[in-house]
Amino acid sequence: MAGTRSVTLTLSGHVELAAALAQFDKSVQRGIQRKILAAVGQKNISEIRKRTPRSRITETSEGWSAATRQRRAGNRDALRRSLNKNVSAKWDSSAEMAAKGVLGVTVRHLYPGARGSKGKPIGPHAHLIEHGHVGVFWGQRASVGWVPAYPYFWEGVAAARPQIKSLVKTRGKKIIEDTRKRLAAKLLKKGAKG
Repeated sequence: MAGTRSVTLTLSGHVELAAALAQFDKSVQRGIQRKILAAVGQKNISEIRKRTPRSRITETSEGWSAATRQRRAGNRDALRRSLNKNVSAKWDSSAEMAAKGVLGVTVRHLYPGARGSKGKPIGPHAHLIEHGHVGVFWGQRASVGWVPAYPYFWEGVAAARPQIKSLVKTRGKKIIEDTRKRLAAKLLKKGAKG
């Protein structure tokens, strides 16, 4: 399947950020970490989308039959739209992972039946493009043979990697500052009531 790989993110290079996190209790820390991971996931999606093949640009949609055009009803570039991120709190095994102290983010294409896909087939052909496939056109195997892979997904992940450290630092600082302000406002409101 295109897009299944674990990536580890640590705060070891971010002493200042780790010290700022230590000021909060564990549940608030996890919330901040989830927000940072969501930003990392979004950065990966952004870089993957830049490299995703687009039917409008490649003009593959120009060769679609009338039936295909009607069925897709203008929904081109499904691969770009199908990219999705889920932080570990939304995983099926979230309670089990949280008990182990694992936080993460999944970046993937939504497939029919995947959590969050609502059963709609969005980009179900991603793995064929990512890994290559036998040429099948209009339901018939082609004499062309093998359609080469276009590894846009992992190229996007690789392109995002050098930007992640600075993203964690800048977004982490902003998220921590916003959390401080939110908690201070909550304390003020609680003090005013009590």
